[in-house]
Amino acid sequence: MTRLSFGLIALVLLTITSLSLPLSADEATTHEDGSVSHQTFRAAIWAPSRDVLPVIRGILFLGNGAGSDSRDSVHNPLLQEWAVQHGFVLVGMRGGNYCDDEHWNDFAPQLKTVIDAIARPELHHAPFLFWGHSNGGQQAYGMARRFPERAIAFIVNKGRGQRKGAGVDPFEVPALWISGIRDQDVRRENVLTMYEDGRANGAPWAFLEENGQGHGMGNSQHLAFAFFEEVLPLRYPLDRNNVPTANSAPTLVTLDQTEGWLVGGGHDDWSTGYMTIGPQAQFNGDPLSMGWVPTERAAILFRASGSYVTMRALQRNRRGKHIHVTGPIGAADRFHDTLAEAVRYEPGQPFTYEFSLERPPEWREIRIYDYDQLIHTIPASGDTSFSIDLMLDPSRPSHAIHAEMELNDGERRTSLVLFARARSPQP
Repeated sequence: MTRLSFGLIALVLLTITSLSLPLSADEATTHEDGSVSHQTFRAAIWAPSRDVLPVIRGILFLGNGAGSDSRDSVHNPLLQEWAVQHGFVLVGMRGGNYCDDEHWNDFAPQLKTVIDAIARPELHHAPFLFWGHSNGGQQAYGMARRFPERAIAFIVNKGRGQRKGAGVDPFEVPALWISGIRDQDVRRENVLTMYEDGRANGAPWAFLEENGQGHGMGNSQHLAFAFFEEVLPLRYPLDRNNVPTANSAPTLVTLDQTEGWLVGGGHDDWSTGYMTIGPQAQFNGDPLSMGWVPTERAAILFRASGSYVTMRALQRNRRGKHIHVTGPIGAADRFHDTLAEAVRYEPGQPFTYEFSLERPPEWREIRIYDYDQLIHTIPASGDTSFSIDLMLDPSRPSHAIHAEMELNDGERRTSLVLFARARSPQP
């Protein structure tokens, strides 16, 4: 072998090392910030470095739509920062319906492989949150059935194949069941039927059919992550003695539904423009006729996202809303890379919130909230387009920005929810 050949080999090895690429298909990739990741055909995982996260509390599963792939989502900066904030790792996938043994048995060994590759065996017993859209909702429900004792909460969003298969009914696991009014009937009916069965059996679930929305994500991901923020500390309070280990899972709290809030249960209520919410403890009727969420803050956000009016000119793209959120870019959409960048702000710098008014009735004031905290008011004017620089509190783990318009007759109208957070400081 010539010196040139030896030199080329050395250069290749040096390049591989400098790029922090794995030298073996079974080894994880270590990134410049010390985080690690690994990917197989069916699963991908990302975890912060041990210095950043010495104790892992749980897994955020990111389900994939049918024929699509969520493995790259583990590299989404918004989701990574959220995971670090809460002591979680991210798992993306390229799989089928986990209600079915065939698809679960295809995925499970590869989930084990990526966990083993990053050498965090406690993840085999970790509690989880599961975000899922379309087929991802079927995956979420299937996982909750198989591991209800580890499921903190899950989201079913416009799937069509949720069914009772392996495992048990996860009737103690909080969940949001979401469909789109313009989606295919088979999806709408499946989501509603499964929700109604669970709610009739006392499951702590809420159902929302997004107005003007077909099969797309709509505002659901913003609402879902704000819901996770509310349910996580109640189901899984911070306790260094109650974390997953290589041999055991921590204990999750079964929620007392009498301490939760009820939210409007159907279009007759949602289409009033300001749906009914209230504490279950003060409800005089059958609480199972309404949806359930764990806190007042969650109920307020559910109302903001789900309320609409039936004015024909406001349907489809406006989703029955007089207040149409226009910025940051794609503000009501899924957490794609562009939006993940736009909804993260530098601490100490203003966060620009933009919206327009579409065919508004006469109004006296617009109030902007972060979850349930009033942060800005706008007196009545003839303006129809607004760009507001908000000074948000970066010490809060996240923000759920929404606007309410009070009309001259005292009624109120809502905007969709915008999930945002401060950028994490760079090491």
